[in-house]
Amino acid sequence: MKNIVNNSIRVLTIVAIICNPLFVFASSATDLQSSIDAKNAQIQALQQQVAAYQAQVDSIDGQAQTLQSALNSISKSQKSLKTNLMVTGKKIQTTALTIQQNQNQIGTLGQTIEQNTSALSETVRSLYENDQQTIAGLLLSNNSVSDFLRDVDDVSQVQSQLKNQVVTMQTAKSSLEQAQLTLAQKKSELENLKGTLSDQKQVVDAEANQQADLLEQTRGQESQYQKLLDDTKARVAELNKELFDYESQLQFTLNPNTLPAEGSAPLSWPLANPIITQRFGKTVDSKRLYVSGSHSGVDFRAAVGTPVYAAADGTVQGTGNTDLTCPRASFGKWVFIVHNNGLATAYGHLSVIKAVSGETVKAGDLIGYSGQTGHVTGPHLHITVYAANGINGEEGARVAERPSAACKGKTYTMPLAPTSAYLDPLLYLPKTTPSMFKDGTSDFGE
Repeated sequence: MKNIVNNSIRVLTIVAIICNPLFVFASSATDLQSSIDAKNAQIQALQQQVAAYQAQVDSIDGQAQTLQSALNSISKSQKSLKTNLMVTGKKIQTTALTIQQNQNQIGTLGQTIEQNTSALSETVRSLYENDQQTIAGLLLSNNSVSDFLRDVDDVSQVQSQLKNQVVTMQTAKSSLEQAQLTLAQKKSELENLKGTLSDQKQVVDAEANQQADLLEQTRGQESQYQKLLDDTKARVAELNKELFDYESQLQFTLNPNTLPAEGSAPLSWPLANPIITQRFGKTVDSKRLYVSGSHSGVDFRAAVGTPVYAAADGTVQGTGNTDLTCPRASFGKWVFIVHNNGLATAYGHLSVIKAVSGETVKAGDLIGYSGQTGHVTGPHLHITVYAANGINGEEGARVAERPSAACKGKTYTMPLAPTSAYLDPLLYLPKTTPSMFKDGTSDFGE
């Protein structure tokens, strides 16, 4: 009897040591965690560089428009974008190390469970064999009552340890399941980061192309740049008049009953950290920049390469690039989505388009990256909100193809709508706070 009990105790002692993964893999885990911590520190330092570059871009955008300021803005944006590439690369490395860490943990826990299962089986078998003895038999097998009582007590202790060990095994199994779940999440995160890295490379290329185009068109001369600005201003004014005249003639009667209730937030923010730089309607900037004297949407501060998300579920009805026919005169690269709630949205001045015409999107899906294509004085995101249909079912916003005198006889393709179908985006986006406006007040731009 004593041999059985003592063997069981030794088995459980060995099992207790095996059950601690840190005991076996402490050195390896420490090395991995040190590498992960080092990568995270590098990521933080690079993100600080990105913020510094972006602050420089913002200060340049507030200066007078000269060729040098335009080139400086593009140059700083490129440095910021390339640093972001490094950030993503470091995040990929960190995630790969974390995956290795999870795999090591899973291997340890799997081995622990396998070894403990065998050890526990042997212990249970020993106890079961002992339990077949009757109390009378156990008493007769001992030389004295004191020996008998001691053996009974030893068996109780082993049974208690066995119960504790079962709990430990259950904990190990739960830890294994959590580690496997974390591993799957990290693998998905790694794939997303690889996609982000590919997208960011496209943004860098797009910005480099813009710089090359600017240098080619100006031949590096300030006088040519100022002439380009004057020509662009004239083209913008002419195109805006064309658009306003066309949209004013479209028949449309707004039906409030088909629209979501104002303030109900049927749309989500198209950016992770929205800062509003120009509101909808008659603003100081709209009177200066638009023939109609009214800004057709809301502008958000957005560095080149900032992810842009769908504001609600819907169908992508079109994508395009007005710079192909009317350079620097309108939306630039755009995405147009008709939603399932009576609204439609357009996103302008993108650097890279990720949405595909005809596809179904969900709120929060990535549809592109912000930029400074089209008619801009600096990088930002423009979003317009429209009523999708009128009171008699007439079409509100739509992708239209229009021949244009302003575009030197070319045909432009872009989202257009009757003037009465334009809506204030802030009535349908989440509630704003003063900190979300450029100057820190909710009355910005009015």
